[in-house]
Amino acid sequence: MIIKSGLDPFHAQGLPGYPLPSILLSRLAIEKSQQGKGYGPSLLKWVFSKAVEISADDYAPSFRFVHVDAIDQNAKKFYEKYGFKTFIDKPMSLYISLETIKASIG
Repeated sequence: MIIKSGLDPFHAQGLPGYPLPSILLSRLAIEKSQQGKGYGPSLLKWVFSKAVEISADDYAPSFRFVHVDAIDQNAKKFYEKYGFKTFIDKPMSLYISLETIKASIG
């Protein structure tokens, strides 16, 4: 769940004050010998496509955001590169709106 007070003003605008449903993305990890080969972006693209697919399912729970806890600054930079924003009150936790995901995959 995401709390409105942790979001930047743009994403918090018009949202209720109670906890908002979201999908928690477990950390994406690529074995060190395989890093830099494009697997991370491919996994994230797959996650984005699944999030959009789930959001279109009438029987799935509703959500507005995907969030993740970055393990270190490198991971944080990776997520930021793909549109994730940092929570105001949790510097190593990031979120991305479903609207942004849909726009990024067309």
